[in-house]
Amino acid sequence: MASETVTYFSKSIATGLSATSAYDLGRAWSKVYLEIPALSATVSTQSCGVFIYAAATLDGTYRPIAFDTNVSFPTAAAWNVSAVVSNIMHRIPDGFRYLKVELTSTVSNTTVFNIICKD
Repeated sequence: MASETVTYFSKSIATGLSATSAYDLGRAWSKVYLEIPALSATVSTQSCGVFIYAAATLDGTYRPIAFDTNVSFPTAAAWNVSAVVSNIMHRIPDGFRYLKVELTSTVSNTTVFNIICKD
C-alpha cells in the first residue's frame, strides 16, 4: 500500500475579528478538509456561519465557494456550526490553491483553523 502525503496549513483569527489571512496550499490537492479545534463565536444566535473563499492568485479577488452542486446555479452558503464548538472537521471543495476562511460573526478568543490536504 502506498503512503499518502498529508499536509497541514494553519491560520488563526484574532479575538474580535472574523476572517483568516490567505492560505497558500502550494498547489491544488485532491482532498481538502477544514479542521476547527475550538471555536467560540460572539453571536446572539446559537450558530455561526463558516464560508470558504477561493481566488486564482494569492492577492486576487476571493469569492465564496458554492457547495450545492445539485442545482443549475449554486449559491454560496455558509456551513453552519454551533457558536461554541470543538474538534470538528468538514470536507471542503478541492482544486483550489488559495483559500480564506470567513465567519458570519467575530470570535471571542483567538481561533485556529487548520486546512488538511492529501492526495
